[in-house]
Amino acid sequence: MRKSGLLAALVALVVVLGSVPSTAVAASGSVELDEALDDQAESDTLSFTFTAGSNATVTATESMRLDGGNVYFTFDEWERTDGGGSGGSQSWQVVDGGTYRVSYHATAESGASEGTHSATARVETQSGGYVASESLSLSVDVRSPRMGEVRTDQTTVTFTDDDAQSERVSAEISNEGRGVMKPTEVTFSGVPDGFDVGGVSLPNRVAGDSTDGMNFDVTVDSSVDEGTYEFSATLTDNLGHSDEFPVSVTVRKPAVAEAATNTVDVGDILVGQSSTRTFTVREAAGFSGLDGVSGEIVGVETDGRLSLSGLAYVETGPGGEDTAEMTVLAGDGADQHETLSWDVKLTADDRGSPTKTFDVEARVIYPAKLGEVTAPDTEILFDRPKSEVASHTETSTVEFSNTGDLRMDVESVTATTDTGLVDVSVSDEPSSVAGLDTGSATLEYSAAPDAPEGTYEVTVTVRTRRRGRRPSPEQSPSTTASNSTSNGTTSSSARRW
Repeated sequence: MRKSGLLAALVALVVVLGSVPSTAVAASGSVELDEALDDQAESDTLSFTFTAGSNATVTATESMRLDGGNVYFTFDEWERTDGGGSGGSQSWQVVDGGTYRVSYHATAESGASEGTHSATARVETQSGGYVASESLSLSVDVRSPRMGEVRTDQTTVTFTDDDAQSERVSAEISNEGRGVMKPTEVTFSGVPDGFDVGGVSLPNRVAGDSTDGMNFDVTVDSSVDEGTYEFSATLTDNLGHSDEFPVSVTVRKPAVAEAATNTVDVGDILVGQSSTRTFTVREAAGFSGLDGVSGEIVGVETDGRLSLSGLAYVETGPGGEDTAEMTVLAGDGADQHETLSWDVKLTADDRGSPTKTFDVEARVIYPAKLGEVTAPDTEILFDRPKSEVASHTETSTVEFSNTGDLRMDVESVTATTDTGLVDVSVSDEPSSVAGLDTGSATLEYSAAPDAPEGTYEVTVTVRTRRRGRRPSPEQSPSTTASNSTSNGTTSSSARRW
């Protein structure tokens, strides 16, 4: 009888450990995949709860794979809902009466079938006793692209010279489906002779229900006549969907006007005056002649003004040349040696002709202007007896600058002293001084033998003409010097030996 009682007790113990009651909550989730993508993996987190009926060590299912391995459920973590613990191991200790949440990552990869995929996760004791189980469901929505109409605008190729010309063509790709589209190639058919198509640029992806742009280059040989040409293009994506669309290209060969040089240098212009220059306009494309040209001056030059004339009368054959005029005025407030500059746009009076731009530059110069007059202090040494000399002499140099750019004509250089005991005369004075240069003359001092020692003041006066000439006959012929007379003061000292 005692043996039977012991056996009954052992059986009761096994029953308690192997029948932990549980209550579970259904676990389901959903993901979206794009049919066009082959490297996608989308996940959702699913969880369910159970209540342990006793203390035990339990183990949850590690993973489950479905749909050829494209859908799988992987154990993530367990957590006691009252905060009593958590962990990432699939085996852990449960406590009688404790409620636990078990989480799984549900993942679908590219290639998964659309629909609901289900598997059962189990929680068991170490001996395989049932603790809890739950059906895990993942709904997979596979989104597909749908290629809409490809639209492209009319493209114009305009010849600006006799070389082959290229133009970038833009087109709009439309994806009318929910899934991502992956364009892969564009092919062309019916391309006319003299045309070359290439340089295709496609977006890597076009999102669902949206548009994106693509581009390609059309190159036209100069032998192609003016007119409108058409050919076909076909866009294909990685799922084999395609759309054929027309490409229309208009070839134009208008006259093209441009200046013969990128920069027209008008040269030096006297402040407050103007200068007119001719410049050459040529037809650059070589297919049509010029019959009138329009000019536009870009920007504002505050210290000068530019005007154009004669452009409306420019007339050439294909590749020929003609001339027009420009006039530049240097404003009164312009600084000396300031550079005046403008951009000028030229457009031939021919439909569709492109615009060409060139620069105009001029430098502002100033008229002749007498600047500073300087002479050093001079000492006259009485080093010989009065009986042997009639006077004591010494020389020095006076200098005077021309701060203007034009030649300064010198009328006279004179000198006076404040005493009759010392005479001063001037020699070797120049007739002119070049722009931004310095002229000089010689001062000759003569002191009487009986002149007392002391310092005497000498005044040097330089007179210039009021009119000066430019260095170049192409420029304005005359200008007015700002100073006609300038005085310089120096001194001479008499000292006996």
